[in-house]
Amino acid sequence: MSAPRYFIPGDYAATVNVELLAGLLEGVGLGYVFEDRERASFKARTVLGPGPDGNPGIIIVSVPVDGSRTEEDVGYYPDRQTWTEGRDGSFWLGIENDSPPSSMDLLRRGAIPGHFVPLNDGGSWMIPLARVFPKGSSNLPTVVLPGDDGSISYEVKAEYRSISDAAARIASVFFVSPDSIEIDENEKLAIETEIDDEEYTRVAMEALAMNYRVSPLEVRVLELLTVEGLRQIALALIDFPKLVELMEIAKKKPDSSGSRSSVGSGDSSSVESTDRPSENSKG
Repeated sequence: MSAPRYFIPGDYAATVNVELLAGLLEGVGLGYVFEDRERASFKARTVLGPGPDGNPGIIIVSVPVDGSRTEEDVGYYPDRQTWTEGRDGSFWLGIENDSPPSSMDLLRRGAIPGHFVPLNDGGSWMIPLARVFPKGSSNLPTVVLPGDDGSISYEVKAEYRSISDAAARIASVFFVSPDSIEIDENEKLAIETEIDDEEYTRVAMEALAMNYRVSPLEVRVLELLTVEGLRQIALALIDFPKLVELMEIAKKKPDSSGSRSSVGSGDSSSVESTDRPSENSKG
């Protein structure tokens, strides 16, 4: 697999320093691609001839955080690449046709642990655990707020509150109560009507962008999401795989009559068990 290529039109010197790269990316709305200025995490090459828009420019590639590839072959090769115009032509996104980006190519340093969910590209993508089952506590970065009266409160950091609130909303219509492993079938149906696909998509995009260097453009070009995938991401956010695990354990335990317990079945679907990124993928 190969990391995405980003082409920015313009006349640039043959050698471009890190500060200029950062400025170029931020200037065209690609700041999310450049997150590590202190490491050799980028490759760049000027394009003197016509690029994807017919003009010269520069191609920038972000090296995967696990160091698995150095992305040496950086350039404009229209016969083996597909290019998509981004934001009014201020940049273009290029994909190697035979080796499109994988989740590891786009992983952020210090990704928030969660559940892996298989998406439409065939890979597994780690969705941050926003709400820990069964108590509903947060797994997102949280600040501690000691009060003058000796009390202590905790608040999810401002940049994560939107997805924290979304996870709480999903959980509130899905579970019978915050500390129950039962699923109310009526409420299970309600989640499909109270939370529409547009909101599911917004939540999925926000969840993916927390752990990966993606925007709607990358997600669209890579065709990562399906309707079912939206649901799986929502379930991963609220720790549904743990519920499924508990239900399986409960089924195996004999009840007071000596027979197997029959807790209501849950749809484990395609969400994989909780895991953390490898040490090589963290900053």
